[in-house]
Amino acid sequence: MNKFTQITLPIVLSASLLTACGGPEDRAAAYLEKSEDFIAEKNYIKARLEVQNALQIKEENPYAWLLMAKIQEKTQDYQGAFGSYGRVLSMDANHVEARVGRGRILLA
Repeated sequence: MNKFTQITLPIVLSASLLTACGGPEDRAAAYLEKSEDFIAEKNYIKARLEVQNALQIKEENPYAWLLMAKIQEKTQDYQGAFGSYGRVLSMDANHVEARVGRGRILLA
């Protein structure tokens, strides 16, 4: 092993171990952050995949379900959006944005 490899290999391995140590909450938050970026770019397919990844980590996440509902509404999946808004409301009955979203779908 040359000197460069002896120095850089432990650094690279340590860095990869530190990033892998992020807990499930951190990973879910990272997926949701990526989803928000994709929503801003109007790339709803990738945004939905990121939200689904976050929901696989923690299914009872009202913010993830809210993002899913917004994506579904933007892609005209109104039945799915209505259900996703309902999931948000089952976790937080007073969630204003979910109530407004459901009302918007009912009035459409």
